[in-house]
Amino acid sequence: MAFLAGLALVGGRCPRGRELPLWFALGLTGWAAISTHGSLDAFLSRISLSGWIGFSAALSLFCIGLDGVASWRAMVRWMIFIATALCVWGIFSASGHLQATFTNPDCFSILPLGAAFLALGQAAEAQKSSRLGFLALATFLFLCVVLTGSRAALAGIGMGYLGMCLLLYNRLSRSLPAVLLVLSPLFLGILASMALFSGAGGRLARVERFLQGKDRVAVQSRVDVLVHGLRAVPEKPVLGFGPGAFHLAYQAYRPPMEYDEAYMNVAHDDWVQILVELGLPGFALWVGLWVMAIWSSWRCDDYPPGWCSGSLAAVLAIAVYSSFNFLVPIPASLVWLAALLALAIGCPTSVQTSQLRASRWAVLPPALLLLALAIWDGYQGWGFLQQRRFTEQARNALLTMDWDRAYDAFLLADRAAPGNARLLVDASKVCSRAYAFSGREVWLTRRDKCLEKAYAASPRDLIVLIEYARFLEYRGKPERARDLLAQGEKIAHYSPSLQRARARNAILLGHSTESVELLENIQVGRSSADNLAQAQIAYALARKDPEAGLKLISSWDIAGRDAKAAELVVELAIRRKNYMVASSVLGSLRSKYPDNPGYLLQSANLEGAKKNYANQLRILNQLRSRAFHDLEPGLSRNIWKIWANAKMAQKQSNDVAWELQGLLAREPQEVWARPILSQIYERKGLKSEARAVLREGLNYDLDGNLRLMLADLYMRHGHPEIAKGYYEELLRLPIGEGGAVEGRLKVANDKAKGTEQAIEKIDPESEL
Repeated sequence: MAFLAGLALVGGRCPRGRELPLWFALGLTGWAAISTHGSLDAFLSRISLSGWIGFSAALSLFCIGLDGVASWRAMVRWMIFIATALCVWGIFSASGHLQATFTNPDCFSILPLGAAFLALGQAAEAQKSSRLGFLALATFLFLCVVLTGSRAALAGIGMGYLGMCLLLYNRLSRSLPAVLLVLSPLFLGILASMALFSGAGGRLARVERFLQGKDRVAVQSRVDVLVHGLRAVPEKPVLGFGPGAFHLAYQAYRPPMEYDEAYMNVAHDDWVQILVELGLPGFALWVGLWVMAIWSSWRCDDYPPGWCSGSLAAVLAIAVYSSFNFLVPIPASLVWLAALLALAIGCPTSVQTSQLRASRWAVLPPALLLLALAIWDGYQGWGFLQQRRFTEQARNALLTMDWDRAYDAFLLADRAAPGNARLLVDASKVCSRAYAFSGREVWLTRRDKCLEKAYAASPRDLIVLIEYARFLEYRGKPERARDLLAQGEKIAHYSPSLQRARARNAILLGHSTESVELLENIQVGRSSADNLAQAQIAYALARKDPEAGLKLISSWDIAGRDAKAAELVVELAIRRKNYMVASSVLGSLRSKYPDNPGYLLQSANLEGAKKNYANQLRILNQLRSRAFHDLEPGLSRNIWKIWANAKMAQKQSNDVAWELQGLLAREPQEVWARPILSQIYERKGLKSEARAVLREGLNYDLDGNLRLMLADLYMRHGHPEIAKGYYEELLRLPIGEGGAVEGRLKVANDKAKGTEQAIEKIDPESEL
């Protein structure tokens, strides 16, 4: 696009009056290129710069092409058609949820949001024969906006409607009835869609939670971006922190969150994000483009008022949307925005001025800049495509556990587009897995090199810092890890992940008091990650200093916020055969809650780990008498599973089979029992029965696990053709691990063709 736009400008194809928006768009992209040199992450900035080049090129092409009424109307209708087609495809491919396009429904919503107002504007000025069609399209597109459940898009509808009302009221001699008549499809579409879909499948649940004040995290995170994100601007007010580096700048100022720390990896507010990333000059150019678009459509006297009002409403709606959700980080969204801005800017082009061309010298600098950016972007884009291809090769190699091939592919990916810190972290994890399987020391050396390169590429990325520090601790270098974590403390002192990493490091250095203080200072909402980290650190402390660790655990609020963490400590201790810690913590829990079935179940697990099967079965039988009556279904299933394993450990599989057969006869939907029964049959050599018990439960298989197990069973029993059918069925369902299933399907195809290579067989014990 940049190359074509540059050639068109050199050829003198730019209509007069479009020089200023071209200068603004190219100035914005040029400033983004300048900001890249001082970026906190050069790789992310290069990717973001490619998006800005696409935006400026698209805006230039659209501005050049809109040279009159005919071209303007044709482009509007094409955009309505494209948005409608994508919405229809999205509905059918996502079962009515519009979740299959772009990254999520929120990002998809800008397509019907902008096109709906354009269709409404066309309906206002259309002939009677086509007006009904445009009204139907506008209603359908507004319905699609509601289907996405995007709260930002619904706010945009309100602003777009207000702008449309004001312009039509001003242009239609202040005739309010005419305004209401033109905008009636908006009311009808929203009311009809809410009536039809508000109770169907919970499609408006997100909006309802927001209106009821229950979605506090989403609201507070956006308020924090506005309040605390702006605090980063004075640090680099001119150049900014670089395109795509908002999260690295924001992490130093953001407060602790009640959600995952990666939740706000983008600002969800394009105005703040551009101000932080591109500084004040870039922000001024960005605002200038919006002001030109709004002013041009408002002051347009050459086009019918309905057309201008539709264009104005679309721009205002997207402007409000981008204040509550992200648009800039997605290149496709930027191209759509460029089209809407070009339509608004192109409104004043009348028939008399459409044949006038801008001076060649006025557009020559933007043209040369576009051509230069096109060459640079072509080179970078080829590198990005190569990196993506090599990364896909690495993932395919991981399916067959070909560690050397996967590592080589990651190296080629890094060579194609250097500086991708997260890619290097992924490569280091491959080295870790390879070392766990092979025990070769060379994999630790390779992991060290990967993490060192990742740290050099993005020294302010907390994920890289924490991962590198963890590896150094594993290599017996906790002092060097402490230096890295101290650097992270200067970057983002609020971070719960960093505080947990520092607490772990303090334990390794023997500073148990400091570890406890760090752990207690983490002021975040209780999540599964927080509970697990608290349990891991407490267990590590108890293992190194039992008295201090048990004292810490005894100070917890076991009746409240720390109950889950205490349970996880017991699980960790049992798994690592530290029965002293497990018995002590579990004794504290059971002394406070003697009748708690969960703690009784953990006692059974502890007895089983000690191989005291008689005591384990006694506790389990006590619990089984209550199963499916006054216990939670999930807890009851766990009791049955552990009881079955304990019985099989005592060579009493016949008792287990008899009990499970009776259970499935009464409760056929209890799919967890089928793999255990199938395993018993397979051990006895009853292959057809092992397959049948899984096949009979497929009607209750909601997550695809039974289908996957059945397909693997057919593979082990020498029926790859039948297994292939189940694998293909899994790929068609929106469940399961796509990559793992694809790898199995490839093996099934090879076996079916008789060309199987030496592939490691699936172990039925570990698989089940």
